[in-house]
Amino acid sequence: MESELILEVKDLGNIVVRLEPALSPLTYARLGKSLPARANAIKYSQVILIPLDLGLVSEGKRTGLKPYEVGYWVKKKEFSNRVG
Repeated sequence: MESELILEVKDLGNIVVRLEPALSPLTYARLGKSLPARANAIKYSQVILIPLDLGLVSEGKRTGLKPYEVGYWVKKKEFSNRVG
């Protein structure tokens, strides 16, 4: 079951993020508990980074995001979305 998260990013407008809880249930649950949240988003190339502390959550290890994927970087405590 997919759910949507709408990020309001100044100068970029609204970004709709579709999350699939079955892929990372712990991260999904902690993200849901931490919302609504306010943070300074950083656009780095094609990735939007949002500082967000979800605690220690590690449900898999990858080094990059494919276009339009969402990830959580445990070491840096950042939620990220690759926009293209």
